[in-house]
Amino acid sequence: MRLGWDDDQITAPHFAREFERVGVAAVTIHGRTREQGFAGGVNHDGIRRVVEAVERIPVFGNGDVPVRGGRGADDRGHRLPRHRDRKGRAGEPLDLPAVHELGANR
Repeated sequence: MRLGWDDDQITAPHFAREFERVGVAAVTIHGRTREQGFAGGVNHDGIRRVVEAVERIPVFGNGDVPVRGGRGADDRGHRLPRHRDRKGRAGEPLDLPAVHELGANR
């Protein structure tokens, strides 16, 4: 889910808490609002607010995910993992090219 509709309506912490209450096992948060679309930077503080709103479930941060050859890539062009300690997230989803590459290398 996105952080909310706009910067004045950040609803993801509330919804993540309610989703956890009814039994959802994990949530993925896109670190931008609906108003932002895919423009501008990811709001890492907003993602952290979601992490802090839940008690047990993992929160996966999404948005500005580095892809092969981009920011966060190693010398072979593969993504490097980020860890929980940096922004409080449990992790981040794989980008689609990485998923396809995993399937092709089975």
